[in-house]
Amino acid sequence: ISSSAMAGPGIDAPGGDRFSGADRYATAADVADEVFGGNDDITVVNGESFPDGLASAIYGDAVLLTQADSIPAATAAWLEANCGGQGANVTGITVVGGVAAVSSSVVEELGACAPVTRIAGTNRYTTAIAVANDFGIVSNEIILATGENFPDALTAGPLAIVNGAPIILNNGDSLRADVAAFLDANANIVDVYIVGGEAVISAEIEA
Repeated sequence: ISSSAMAGPGIDAPGGDRFSGADRYATAADVADEVFGGNDDITVVNGESFPDGLASAIYGDAVLLTQADSIPAATAAWLEANCGGQGANVTGITVVGGVAAVSSSVVEELGACAPVTRIAGTNRYTTAIAVANDFGIVSNEIILATGENFPDALTAGPLAIVNGAPIILNNGDSLRADVAAFLDANANIVDVYIVGGEAVISAEIEA
């Protein structure tokens, strides 16, 4: 794309930055370097599956990726550089996902950096609800997306952060019982943003 084609209101061209690494773990560490302000919390999620990472967007923290049973080299290097040294350090770690996603041994290793809090349910759907309950329904809004694929919830991440609206996941053509129970328990919710067409969130669910 030419710089003239890119230019427009609020767009400076050419410009921008590329965040990348040798793999997804190094790329996440590179992004974390950019967004981590120091003396703040970070979030750690499984890098081999998408749902927990999508739900964790609401925290607005730097996100590091791990494997279920071991911490990849790039993630470990980032932690070593930002834990327990002089200057700005990690003050807390939120692990999103159960022991199948992030094992107890990995949590123990992370605990050498900062206090760890695990937010988890029995599956991706209840984990998203657990994140929402932990964050709180502070804006009286939530986002509903399918938990069967990642694109819709991924693009909703900025909306979640800006609006303070947790991402709730659903599957099938009807509202899940656990999602319905969550809505019943949070009568202060006044707006639901549905992300995706009727093929993923049916008209019945919208109604």
